[in-house]
Amino acid sequence: MVRPIPDLEEELGDRGKDLMAAMSLLAEKQFVYAGDRRGGAAYRVLSDPSFGDFLESYFHLLHRRFVVNDQHQWAGLLPDMDRASWMKMTTKDTQVLLLLAILWREALSNFECDERAVYRTSLEAIFTRYQDLIGEYQKSPISRPQMLDYLKDLHRRSLVKVHELDAEFDDYEVEIRPIVDALVDERAMARLEEFAEAAGAGELTDVGEEDEE
Repeated sequence: MVRPIPDLEEELGDRGKDLMAAMSLLAEKQFVYAGDRRGGAAYRVLSDPSFGDFLESYFHLLHRRFVVNDQHQWAGLLPDMDRASWMKMTTKDTQVLLLLAILWREALSNFECDERAVYRTSLEAIFTRYQDLIGEYQKSPISRPQMLDYLKDLHRRSLVKVHELDAEFDDYEVEIRPIVDALVDERAMARLEEFAEAAGAGELTDVGEEDEE
């Protein structure tokens, strides 16, 4: 049985307060990354094995799967695919996420990630890859400003970090975190990779788009 949150704070004192603060941040952002300013303290609490069973049980009640990745130092909430559809994404949301996962996997294979498996790139590089891979085959492709909006939304959820505008180059540095790979459905990734191969071979003319809600 999951204990009420107020009981935890009363029983654990300061540790209970830290746990509540970490859970609140996780619920707000969906992912907590140890490299962020507020994320380090929250990650230390969320990755404490003594809280593991409680956190798994608590978020299970909310139809979410609590995950801790010690290797890359993040904690997050993944959708329980058998119980809920709380993480609905539009076609273009999915395309951006898959694109980022491809870029991250390529960088990892090429030893271009840092010690926390973070890949540093830029808005321009991401948008150029999108155009080459998907954009030119869509009836209404994502524009560069729209791509920035998608990335900023993922920034709010700690999946990426978008830095301040570099006015000299009119570009933004973007850190792609390993968290994106945990969200990618392998079947969808395989389809996009097949699509990329077909596009590279000049075998595609247009990509249909689903209605977005």
